[in-house]
Amino acid sequence: IAGIAQKMTADSSIMQQILVLQNDPDFQEILQDEAVMRAIHSGDLNALMTNPKIMKLIENAGVQQIGREIQ
Repeated sequence: IAGIAQKMTADSSIMQQILVLQNDPDFQEILQDEAVMRAIHSGDLNALMTNPKIMKLIENAGVQQIGREIQ
């Protein structure tokens, strides 16, 4: 995960896309969800992958584009 984060922060195009996502209502909803944030901070992938808000965000075109670029 650290390697992915490093690759993302080193790529200005990806960082720009992340900044755009910050204004996305679905992304904002996740940031305000205490259960989701606890799962993120604790690394609880099972809780994240079964959360409907996270699954909706994964389907977001911007998120998918970032995923393609970090591969």
